[in-house]
Amino acid sequence: TSISAGILQFDNIVENIGNHYSTTTYKFTCPVNGLYQASVGAISQSNTDAYGMDLYKSDVRQRRNYSVFRTIQATNFLMCVAGDTIHWQLSNNQNLYEGTGEERYTYASYSLIYAT
Repeated sequence: TSISAGILQFDNIVENIGNHYSTTTYKFTCPVNGLYQASVGAISQSNTDAYGMDLYKSDVRQRRNYSVFRTIQATNFLMCVAGDTIHWQLSNNQNLYEGTGEERYTYASYSLIYAT
């Protein structure tokens, strides 16, 4: 699937306990103050693609994760306050394998590690 640069739009939600991920804004809203883990994975359709996935907190880029050859797997940790939003953005237009059902090649996950 060709995906445009910008917020990664994950419509297929495998698990969303508490409904903190929005399929309208494609952002995760932190329910409590604490340390959060945000992970992303993707596989491009060409083994020579170079692209980046940026992690944003409340619309400010916090981290850049970059792939030179096709596959990107990244996990980042952020301190957040209740109400902060977290999302991933693709840095340029890219053809990515998405997968189907629960077998997803392109995915994101958000988890509370510990509350403060």
